[in-house]
Amino acid sequence: MKEKKISFKYLGIGILAIISYFLFANILMYGIATLKPANTMNLVTIYYFIVYTLTLLVSFLIFKKQIIKDFKEFKKNYKKYISIAFSYWIKGFFIMIVSNYILNIILKTGQSVNEMENIALIKGNILVHSLTVILIAPFLEELIFRMSFNKMTKNKHIFALITGAIFGSIHIITSLSLNNPLNILLLIPYSAMGVALGYAYKETDNIFSSLSMHMIHNTLSIIIIIIGIKGGII
Repeated sequence: MKEKKISFKYLGIGILAIISYFLFANILMYGIATLKPANTMNLVTIYYFIVYTLTLLVSFLIFKKQIIKDFKEFKKNYKKYISIAFSYWIKGFFIMIVSNYILNIILKTGQSVNEMENIALIKGNILVHSLTVILIAPFLEELIFRMSFNKMTKNKHIFALITGAIFGSIHIITSLSLNNPLNILLLIPYSAMGVALGYAYKETDNIFSSLSMHMIHNTLSIIIIIIGIKGGII
């Protein structure tokens, strides 16, 4: 009997993991915010750090066995895994840059809400938000958007496309509330990186492959934003 390409059971589990992640994060955000009014971006940045850290701890406990297994395997084959992950990342990065250029220059979609929020949070507290974006967020997002979908399919193309599209959609969802309908096209650059990370994870079957590239990508993004802020460009 031919095996199904997609297990809708595990697709549902992955989507449920994303919903649970957002519900838990929003509950934490509300609870922490009530302790002290978020009247400055510095406080908001700290709130985000606390919420992301607590959510990561819960996610880590859920996936603990697989994370430890992947880490041991990654230590043995890190050169091979990083090489594979980097090859996918560089392709995703190229597509992201080109599509961003077309959207921002030709179609004038402008910045996504996600990007504007990152800039504001960095201005609020560079150190805290940099730690969140470079270390905490990539680990959390790889567990939620990649590892939770792992058993959905053995086909790396299907896996990368579905998880990449979900990853991109989540990052632009706030932008869709704006008046410019072309903001839906921001899905292209965000999904490009999500697809690339999906390929890296599925081909190596190791979360630290995609995680390493996710951290590098976010580090570059933070550096560019900080340079822009310091130079008065942003």
